[in-house]
Amino acid sequence: MTLDSANFDSIRITLTGDLTLNMNGSGIADGHKLIVELKQDGTGSRIVTLGTGVMYGTDVASFTATTTVNKTDILGFVYSFADSKYKLVSVAKGY
Repeated sequence: MTLDSANFDSIRITLTGDLTLNMNGSGIADGHKLIVELKQDGTGSRIVTLGTGVMYGTDVASFTATTTVNKTDILGFVYSFADSKYKLVSVAKGY
């Protein structure tokens, strides 16, 4: 799935299969903030991979989705124009 993230500030996705989330787009403003909610469906165990448009830091160095049925992970991103990538700045899991 490729998100044209310049067009919104938040998105909710119910996972019905494994997902690679690519966050690309043109005209994204430096510092653009994006919230992504990823909810497991009634089957659960869906695997999420973040695409190459995402950078990790030392505090949030990776992401592995909660695989529990009907649980939601919330990811916070900030766009870096200089790096042409979203920085993953927060992860809240298992809601």
